[in-house]
Amino acid sequence: MGQLPSLILAANPMQEGQLAREPHRTVAHMAYRVEPGPRLMRLSRTMPGQGGLLYCPVEAGRGTGRMDSFCAQLIRECSARRYQGVVADLGGENTALARQLDRTLSQQGLELYVPERYQSDCPHARILISTAISGGTLRGRLAEALRQLGPERAVAALERVAEDFLPPARTGSGTSLSPQALQQLRERIRPSVYWSPELCARYFTYFQPGGTAHFVLFDDGETLRAKLRLAGEVGIRQCLAAWDDLRPAPAGQ
Repeated sequence: MGQLPSLILAANPMQEGQLAREPHRTVAHMAYRVEPGPRLMRLSRTMPGQGGLLYCPVEAGRGTGRMDSFCAQLIRECSARRYQGVVADLGGENTALARQLDRTLSQQGLELYVPERYQSDCPHARILISTAISGGTLRGRLAEALRQLGPERAVAALERVAEDFLPPARTGSGTSLSPQALQQLRERIRPSVYWSPELCARYFTYFQPGGTAHFVLFDDGETLRAKLRLAGEVGIRQCLAAWDDLRPAPAGQ
């Protein structure tokens, strides 16, 4: 058995008080938004806590414009709030910004976390490897990421995802289901739910009128905690998760 990875919990300002009772967790402060420019803005006048990481969501294509000024904003905020670095949740088409962040933050001695799609653009960054897969094995995926990136850069990203697939689903992608949509579907069809040890996720099947088969793959707090343990067994040292996602679902869900 490997040691559990250290855990980064992404939390909004209203959740940070509850995390104060968990001193051995790093907080990624979801207290910011990015507006066109790009410009870093706080979500409210309430000051986020100090220490940890700045969580910075950037929509697809929004990271264009005065990138030097934007990076300077991030550096100033990290200095003011004593952040160790930035979790850059970059949507697609933000390659130029990813490269600028990687270069600038590394020069300042600040950590940078980016999605896997930007791996080749950010040689200094830690890479977020999604644990939401629909094929192969999660153990194999994490072991390969560790082999390619090394233990300092490979970070498992625990995501509570639900997807509805129409077999054979050759693209590996299904229709995304919100937590509410998943709950409503389960209440309507009352399926038998099974556990996939290969994917480390839950699944069920159902049929639409006319015989169309569906395969639903989903996560909950328990599957994410199982993925956390698996990441430790493989040798991953760090995991990122939203604080809400790790909480157990209400009874009956």
